[in-house]
Amino acid sequence: FEYLPERQLTQNQVSAVVIAPGRKGDKLPRIPEWTGDLSAQYQHSVEAAPDWSAFARADWTYHGRSATDFETSSPIYRVQHAYSITNFRFGATNERTGYDIALYLSNAFNVHVDVFIIASTAQPTMKFTNMPRMIGFDVTKRF
Repeated sequence: FEYLPERQLTQNQVSAVVIAPGRKGDKLPRIPEWTGDLSAQYQHSVEAAPDWSAFARADWTYHGRSATDFETSSPIYRVQHAYSITNFRFGATNERTGYDIALYLSNAFNVHVDVFIIASTAQPTMKFTNMPRMIGFDVTKRF
């Protein structure tokens, strides 16, 4: 996990040359306080097929809440909500031939989130979302 407590401005963005909305102490836009990744993999040799080993893997990613602007009163201020996504992968590896086969499940719980929001006063808010649940099968060869 990563904790970013210093996710705020350390000085004003206003000077004789620049006039910007950020003031000392404001939270930085698009920077969440917490982000994190966890992964676990179990691998075991297959007795019936000596060259093969089977594996199971789980990955979890967390992205904390953030905002699109410094000030809540800004017309382009939007909240990007916190989210987490879980992926699973099951397969087998053949060390002798270099082949891997795997069944994967990405975004296992079909979480729908706004990954990036673009707000403007001149056009509707645009949102980039994550991929929906995806199930697939891989065959790879290592050289």
